Amino acid sequence: MPKIPTFTARGQITTQGPGVVSNIQVSPSQNIGAALRPVTNFLEKEYIKERTLEENNKVDKLISDTYNDNKDGPNGLSTIVSETGKNGNPSEADLYFNNETDKLYKFFEASKTKNLSRFGKQIFKSKFYASAAELKSNALLESRKTQFKNTSDIDTDFITKKTLNLSKLQDGAGLQQIFKSIDSRLDNNPYHNERPNLK
Repeated sequence: MPKIPTFTARGQITTQGPGVVSNIQVSPSQNIGAALRPVTNFLEKEYIKERTLEENNKVDKLISDTYNDNKDGPNGLSTIVSETGKNGNPSEADLYFNNETDKLYKFFEASKTKNLSRFGKQIFKSKFYASAAELKSNALLESRKTQFKNTSDIDTDFITKKTLNLSKLQDGAGLQQIFKSIDSRLDNNPYHNERPNLK
C-alpha cells in the first residue's frame, strides 16, 4: 500500500490580510489617467515614428519615380541631366535644368502627391530639390566638358585650315604667320589655360 505523506502546519498570528502582495505603487493623489501618462507618451512617440517612416517610404518611392520619363508629362531627372550635359553652353544648360526640374516638380505635385499628408508633401519637396541640386552639379560639369571639347574641336579645325592655307605662301613666309596666329588663338582662349581634369 502506498504511503501517504503527512505535513505539519505551523501558524502565526499576524496583522497581514490574506492575498497577493504586489510592488505597484500609485500615488493616492493621481487618477488612473495620470498614472498611465508615461505609457501613453511612449505609445504616442511610437505612433509618430511609425507615421514618419510610412511617409518617408512613400516619398522615397516618388523620388525614385522622378528619375524616369513620364508618359504624359515632362522628362525625368535622368533625361534632364543627360540633356543638360550635352549642351556646350553652361549658362543655357543651367537655365534648361532649372526650367525642366521645375516642370517635373509641378507635374508630380499636381498628379502624384495626393495621397501624401501635408508633412509628406514638405518632405517630398525638400528631398526632390536636394536630389536635383546634387544632379545639377554633375550635369553642369558635363556641360563644361562639352564646352571644352567643342572649343578644342573648333581650335583644331581653325589651326588646321589656317596652316594649310598659309603653308601655300612662297618661301615659307606663311610659317611666321601660322605661329603668330596659333599663339594668338590659344592665348585669347581662356579654356586652354584653365582646363579642369576631364577624366
